[in-house]
Amino acid sequence: MSLKRRLALVLCALIIFLTASVSFLLYRRSAGIINQDASNYMSAQLERAKENIDLLLEITQLETRNLAGDLTVRAFLEGRLSQEEASGYLKALKTAQTDAPKHYMDMFILDLTGHISAATDPSFIQLDLSTRDYYQKSLQTGDTVTSDILIGRADDSLIVITVSPIYNEEGQLLAHAGIAIY
Repeated sequence: MSLKRRLALVLCALIIFLTASVSFLLYRRSAGIINQDASNYMSAQLERAKENIDLLLEITQLETRNLAGDLTVRAFLEGRLSQEEASGYLKALKTAQTDAPKHYMDMFILDLTGHISAATDPSFIQLDLSTRDYYQKSLQTGDTVTSDILIGRADDSLIVITVSPIYNEEGQLLAHAGIAIY
C-alpha cells in the first residue's frame, strides 16, 4: 500500500471517528434537553392536576356544609319529613347539579349512631359508617372532614366522602351530612 493511500485511509478514519463523536455528543446533549423539558412539563401538569383536585375537594366540602345547613334536611331531622321524602329531596339535589352523573355518587344523612338515615340511593339506607375514620374525626373535631380515597361498596369505584356535622340553633349535634364523589 502506498503512502498516499495510507494517509487517505487514516484521514478518512479520523473524519469518520470525529463525525461519530460529534454526532454522539450532539445526540446526548439534545436528549438531555428534551428529557429536562419533558420533566418540567410533567411537573407543571402534575401541579395543575393537584390544584384541580384540591379545588374539587374544597367545593365538595362547601357543598357538604351547605347540605348540613339545609332547612329541608333539618325538617327531616326534626321529624317533619319522612325518610322517603328526605331521600327524594337529596336525589333532586343530586340531579340538579350540572355534572351530577360524572361527579356525585351519593348525598346522605348520618344519624347520631353513624348509620345512613336518608340517601339518594335506597340501598345505602342503614349502612353503618360509625367506625370509619372520617366520621370519627368529624365527631371529635366537630368540623367537616374528607376521607382518603375509598372503594365504594355499591360498584367498587374509587370515591372520596366528605361529612359535616349538623347542629341545631342551640349548638347541639343532630346528625351529619355527607357527600360521596367519584
